[in-house]
Amino acid sequence: MFCHNCGKELKPNANFCSNCRTEVIIIEQKDIKETLLFISSIIACGLTILAFNTIVIITGIIFGIIGLVGGIVYRSKNKTSKKSLYTIALGISGIAIHITWYLFIMYVL
Repeated sequence: MFCHNCGKELKPNANFCSNCRTEVIIIEQKDIKETLLFISSIIACGLTILAFNTIVIITGIIFGIIGLVGGIVYRSKNKTSKKSLYTIALGISGIAIHITWYLFIMYVL
């Protein structure tokens, strides 16, 4: 065994390093494996959530663009229709909401 602070070889059953007087910490390999397994499961869960949110965001932006284009086309045919204005507003707000959600996930969480 070696000192985790200075790297000097330790005497058997030593509680402190004879070179730097750092306390000897014994970590069992089982504890390390359990910790690594726990960390990898958290990372996998986080990546799954990120992938799901990315799909939702992209889908929302696509539907927002479809609504926006549909509203513009409908508005060009029916100049007096309020439905087209609502569709355009909903398309713009859908795009804005999903872009905001994307920025929130990427930079805040």
